[in-house]
Amino acid sequence: SGMGEFYATIFIAERVYRVRGDAEGSASGGFVVPKDPYSMELAGDGLFHLSGELTLIVSPEAADDASTDSSATSPDEVSHQQAVDSVLDDLPWDTATWPEALLAELLEILANVVDVAEVNESSPVAD
Repeated sequence: SGMGEFYATIFIAERVYRVRGDAEGSASGGFVVPKDPYSMELAGDGLFHLSGELTLIVSPEAADDASTDSSATSPDEVSHQQAVDSVLDDLPWDTATWPEALLAELLEILANVVDVAEVNESSPVAD
């Protein structure tokens, strides 16, 4: 069992939300015979309670407004930049002091975890 803070980014259609709050829960289980003999497998049950705030950080409307006021060529580019800026704002480090190559590598890793444009195009969830 345990408790602490949680942070999540949720992609629904063309909107990106940030969720922050508190988490507490417990789990129990154990090792079971794995399907792949070169791996380990756990089975069990858990119960978790999450409470927090949901904040809209990127929307098509905001991207359209920002694209008319900036040098970006499309709302998709603006949405992507808003998502990147939001992630950077939430990091516990001051990335302004990082070498450019290191920051670029971090952004590449984060972009490969979830591609905002890809999620927006393929999301089946309606507004």
